[in-house]
Amino acid sequence: MTNKITDIHTHSIKPDAICNVDIESYCSDSPYYFSIGIHPWNADAATKEDLERIKEIVTNKNILAIGETGIDHSCNASPEKQMYFFKEHAILAETVKKPLIIHNVKGTNEIVKLRKELSPKVPWIIHGFRGKPQLAKQLTDKGIYLSFGEKYNAETVKSIPSELILVETDESHLPILEIYSTIAAVKGWNIEDTLKTIQGNVSGIFTTK
Repeated sequence: MTNKITDIHTHSIKPDAICNVDIESYCSDSPYYFSIGIHPWNADAATKEDLERIKEIVTNKNILAIGETGIDHSCNASPEKQMYFFKEHAILAETVKKPLIIHNVKGTNEIVKLRKELSPKVPWIIHGFRGKPQLAKQLTDKGIYLSFGEKYNAETVKSIPSELILVETDESHLPILEIYSTIAAVKGWNIEDTLKTIQGNVSGIFTTK
């Protein structure tokens, strides 16, 4: 494995990225990096046994983060079950000292409330953030990282503190460096400074050794 991560969240298996998988797709012998968790869309079908299986493997060195987990009020899954698994994932992340990758659709109030309740030490990351600057500030004021993919609000990217910005492809087929380039243009940075800044954030969050 390399120690350079340029893409912090993708659903494709590839190098230099953190590949998001479920328990059935994870391979402990893989040379790639992973995040693993129960997606809020799958909360109704998930069981406590699934969570126990995740707990058994999360200390593996190629698992760098917990999730994606979170709250999605646009899907049909039970809000109560989503919240149950979100909290369990957050506690697990704190236990194993690995970052938490969060899926958030209209769930900011619950996320902020849980963060206040748990006072976590590990980084929390909202992936694929597309919200407005006001919503971004509500999260970054709490020290939560925001990760941007192919689609985002340009005014939000302009306003976010440089120390809390990350980049991902998620389900996009765009090369990750193309997304870096668009972020650089919005920020008014050159690409070298953009890579240096975001790579500095990445290395401060994820442990690859």
